[in-house]
Amino acid sequence: MALGRDKVSSSDTTGGTTQNVPRKLPRHEEIELAAYQLYVERGGTHGNAEDDWLQAERDLIEEFEMEPARKSRAKGA
Repeated sequence: MALGRDKVSSSDTTGGTTQNVPRKLPRHEEIELAAYQLYVERGGTHGNAEDDWLQAERDLIEEFEMEPARKSRAKGA
């Protein structure tokens, strides 16, 4: 599942300017969707909502961390 990366504004502590920087963490809605997909893949059995959420969060963070490496390999190819 490839989810898009958004940019967020960030204040520069040295001059107070704002610039766009890549977002490093998944949004709540992205985690929610990924957790629901895990739930469906398990056949919709109840009782694992927290585990699904935490697994989805880990998976998405890992995916976001790997994204720059994928982009740099694609540019070099």
